[in-house]
Amino acid sequence: MGARIQAIQHPRYSHMVVAVDPARREKSGRAHRHTYYFTSLREAQKKLKEIGGVIDAVGVQGLTWTPEAKRDAFEARALLDAADFANLPLAEVVARWLRTQGAGPASRQLVTPLLDACLDAKSRREGLSQSARDNIEVRVGAWLDREIIVTLGDITRERCLALADREGVAASTRKNDMNAVSSFLTWLVQEAYLPSHPLQGMKRPHVDPARPAIYTASQVAKLLASASGYREGRHARALGLLFFAGLRPSEVPDATLDLGAPPTVKVQGGKMRGRANRIVRLSAGAAEWLATQPAPIIPPTIKARMALVERTGIQWIQDGARHTWISVRLTLSQDENGTAREAGTSPDILYRHYHALMTREQAKEMAALGLAETPENG
Repeated sequence: MGARIQAIQHPRYSHMVVAVDPARREKSGRAHRHTYYFTSLREAQKKLKEIGGVIDAVGVQGLTWTPEAKRDAFEARALLDAADFANLPLAEVVARWLRTQGAGPASRQLVTPLLDACLDAKSRREGLSQSARDNIEVRVGAWLDREIIVTLGDITRERCLALADREGVAASTRKNDMNAVSSFLTWLVQEAYLPSHPLQGMKRPHVDPARPAIYTASQVAKLLASASGYREGRHARALGLLFFAGLRPSEVPDATLDLGAPPTVKVQGGKMRGRANRIVRLSAGAAEWLATQPAPIIPPTIKARMALVERTGIQWIQDGARHTWISVRLTLSQDENGTAREAGTSPDILYRHYHALMTREQAKEMAALGLAETPENG
């Protein structure tokens, strides 16, 4: 796809040149765009001519190549044109040549098809969600592009070290990138594509854990009331399970609600893949509220979630309902082991993240809404 010039309103620039690469995708799914900014139309036209030459010779992907790679591709293109093969793509020439060379050493295998195979295998064996798959694909793909990794032979410990040493990149981002690449490398070792794990023993960047954000009692009441009134309470039980039982959003679709005596929620599945299966007891107030809502448990879509938030004017806190429920339970019971068992996590995590997150008076206000039994009742 060719490039184009576009006039823009900007305090420093008057024009930009945009080239769309349909083979690469942003996280949103949109085709990747190469964008260049200029202070005059003349400079933009000069860049457009330069970009056009690169695209005509080697395609849009050539815009990210090093000068050496471009020179190599241009020389190859010139040889093909001189031999009257002007319409034959370089990739096809290379593919035909490789087919004449046999399988070759293992280190010559291309990495990108192996990444696709890895993600397919993880989806089948581990039930990898689409969002988790996209996350690994984007992070590993960005690393392959940055370090110019094409074949297995290009995967070295030095290129892995570059994941942790990027300046100006948040520690949490670098750590998540290393985890994604490590997952891919582990699969390559398991499938005998690599003899050893290049990231083995490499320290991850230290990330100071942030204190979880929680809701106040009045905010919880407003959100629950909004859920009851939105589309005749279609998502009320799903939202209620987040606040009344501390479920993770991924656990809600497979949860089984029993409003008998005693009222409980059976939790199965979710992103923990069975490691957090448990029975969560509900307070009498929670059971009473849930019993008045429509029976289906239908998690809200992003659009529905935004509609619920707009009705209350309260900012949506990612995992805020679970954080609030755990804080209430822990503050009232002072029992890390029991709370951890019902939350499907470890006591160490609870104490490290939720200790002294709210006062006992605040917890009692929450308990009055049904988030937990009061100390006098259990």
